[in-house]
Amino acid sequence: MNSFTSDVLKMYLEQGLVSIGMLFVVASIILFIVDISKAKKENRKVKLWIKIMFIISLILIALLIIGVVLLVAALVWYMMNG
Repeated sequence: MNSFTSDVLKMYLEQGLVSIGMLFVVASIILFIVDISKAKKENRKVKLWIKIMFIISLILIALLIIGVVLLVAALVWYMMNG
């Protein structure tokens, strides 16, 4: 494969992984909210696997926020010292 082809494949793979990650986060938050409302109506606890998905999605969101903050800090540092 030439460099262009590998770069395009890498870009599509990254976009696909980001899309899957965002879908996971959105789905787990929606499932958590729906299960909370159903659990209140049925007088039961929230399902464990939905709690675990929700916690994993919160961790992914926290990592995304940390990454964005570090990226902005690096960009500001580069602009100030570059």
